[in-house]
Amino acid sequence: MPAAMPIAIDLPPPDVLRHHWAVAAAVYAVGFEDAKVGADGHRWVYGDGGGSWVVLTRLDGDRAVLVGNDRTYSETYFRFGAQNGLGEVDLLAGLPAWAASGIPSDLVGPVGFVYAYTDGCWWRASYDAADGFARLAPPMLGDNQLLGFVVSYVADSYAWEYADEDDDTDYAKVDSKALAAAVAAGPDLTRDQLRALVPFPALDLDRGIAAAAAFRTP
Repeated sequence: MPAAMPIAIDLPPPDVLRHHWAVAAAVYAVGFEDAKVGADGHRWVYGDGGGSWVVLTRLDGDRAVLVGNDRTYSETYFRFGAQNGLGEVDLLAGLPAWAASGIPSDLVGPVGFVYAYTDGCWWRASYDAADGFARLAPPMLGDNQLLGFVVSYVADSYAWEYADEDDDTDYAKVDSKALAAAVAAGPDLTRDQLRALVPFPALDLDRGIAAAAAFRTP
């Protein structure tokens, strides 16, 4: 049989994802000390708090691997389905051999998607099952996804705890210019830029800035 042919997919390159991811990490870190959203060397992580996750691993030669799973909408069940009576999609079929290195070695449970970045393009195996990435819509994917993430933490979490009782500010209305400036800065996000998104003095801006700066690693 001929070798499976991978499919090119339309995703931003890693250096664009980096900027949105850094802002998301900063917004999360001002209020939380765990590493659910952040960077650890060449590995960038995101978890939605409900069991869905994304990990991007940077490799040499301008290569990267993006893997993850949506606990509700991923139907590929890679490295999980066969032993659990579910249809399993080979997410590595047709991808370079090095793509497997991006799958966390300590992973428990299924992988919903594996995307490999090489030669300026993202690629995935050919399959019809829903892999869950589009439904997960993580904040690093673009401005709209990041906006939703910021609103969810600033308006639905931080304002509930830190806003004064007589504060009638609509924290769901994020300043689009402030968000654009933050994204442009990415790993070089400043305290003023972060404060413009998260205007609560009790939150730890320094921890947020450090979370963004962690994405400077090439």
